[in-house]
Amino acid sequence: MSDDVLGPALQAYADTQLLRALDCLGWSGRRVHTGVHQARKSLRRVRACLALAGFERERDGKALDRRLARACRSLSDLRDAHARIDTLDGLIAEHEDEDTRLILQRARRLLLESRRLVLAEALREDPALVEHRDKLRRAHADLVALPWQDVDAARIDAAIARSLRRCGKAQQRAIDRGDPEDWHRWRRRRRRLLQQHAALAACGHEQPASIERQRKLADHLGASQDLSVLMDYFGHTRRLPTPDRDLVLDLIDAARTHTRRRIEHWLDKHADELGH
Repeated sequence: MSDDVLGPALQAYADTQLLRALDCLGWSGRRVHTGVHQARKSLRRVRACLALAGFERERDGKALDRRLARACRSLSDLRDAHARIDTLDGLIAEHEDEDTRLILQRARRLLLESRRLVLAEALREDPALVEHRDKLRRAHADLVALPWQDVDAARIDAAIARSLRRCGKAQQRAIDRGDPEDWHRWRRRRRRLLQQHAALAACGHEQPASIERQRKLADHLGASQDLSVLMDYFGHTRRLPTPDRDLVLDLIDAARTHTRRRIEHWLDKHADELGH
């Protein structure tokens, strides 16, 4: 793809994703949580485009990136409240023992109540998420104003190389230290790289065949993070009887350990594809 086409194509993709986020935040009723989740995904894709274009390291682009990051964080409580239920549902599906399932179902009812309260608080502060959407409309105007015509292959190559370096460092730290935040950082770095490749693919740029296989690693890292979020919730709540709470925490920990073993197995099999 020639340089004079690359910038406008990347701008069009970022523009579509930001407008999609704006639309998703307008979903209501039972779709509100899905809408928040999808909006955050689209905002992360826009941020991946800013990094790919090199704008996150320049004044106007950096300011916009920070605003989009704040928008994502402001919706994280809503997303986590919903994701905890999905993650626990996965645990429930894996256990057939009736007593275990009853305890997990009681835990699920706590999560449902927590999600209801989180949503109620969010809508009390920002009815129908109108303020959130207004901020995205203003961000859209700033996105369009960036110098996309300056984006060329050299910028793209430099951005991908930087993402690869950051992935490598985050991976090494997570594997060596095993701290939940280190694993989360690795997941974010890996997700950013895949989002950048997805943006380039949407622009008609040919991608390495290994990218699709690497999405499985990203899935495993996402599952590990969701289990960590679930463990953090039940590690701090006292609304379950202690024996029930301990059982739930043990099951979550076992599931996370299993997921991390799957990550290690993937790395053993495909480490040469990561390009670090």
